[in-house]
Amino acid sequence: YADSLQVPKKYLYGIAYEETSYKGPLDWGYKPNRVSEVGALGPMQIKLSTAKRLYDGLLTKSKLKNDIEINVMLSLKLLHNLYEKHNNWGLAL
Repeated sequence: YADSLQVPKKYLYGIAYEETSYKGPLDWGYKPNRVSEVGALGPMQIKLSTAKRLYDGLLTKSKLKNDIEINVMLSLKLLHNLYEKHNNWGLAL
């Protein structure tokens, strides 16, 4: 999704690390289905209300929390949209 949405992978990995301590593909102890104190879900810590605006279909809290592919795809869609709006990665992030 990073390539197709033109989001630099360093930002994808940086967000996942900052939000949930993801250390890369060999991080065997990683637990992606986390929930923050404010209700942000999964490896990229996106809120359900935000994700629903970006998803065509039924999206549940459980799906967003446990389906890494959906979580990352929607988070990158959000980042892509923010970059398109501001034309600046610093503001998008």
